[in-house]
Amino acid sequence: TDTYWRIDSLIGDDVRAQANRREPHLVLYGGAERRFRATVGCNRIVGRYEVADDALTFEPGALTRMACPPPRDALERKLLDVLSRTRAARQEGQTLDLLDAEGTPLARLAAVYLR
Repeated sequence: TDTYWRIDSLIGDDVRAQANRREPHLVLYGGAERRFRATVGCNRIVGRYEVADDALTFEPGALTRMACPPPRDALERKLLDVLSRTRAARQEGQTLDLLDAEGTPLARLAAVYLR
């Protein structure tokens, strides 16, 4: 929690930042409310998450509705799919994998420390 996680892949596809766009990322805020925010560089997705041991689920609550041109529109749909299908997480060092109910990786994220 309270870490900026850069999204490196979604459902097997590499994710790269685009010029003049926010970097694709996910932030899980600590505290009792368990809130998160995420983006692939267009709209911001916010909501709540639940965590217990390795189990992790997301409850997206709001999504801004700005136009999201290709290919970001497809990545945004993938991110929403990943958030809805995530059931667990595995952290190894600076890498976080979001996993489905069968343990299949859905997304790979890397911790980024801001200066």
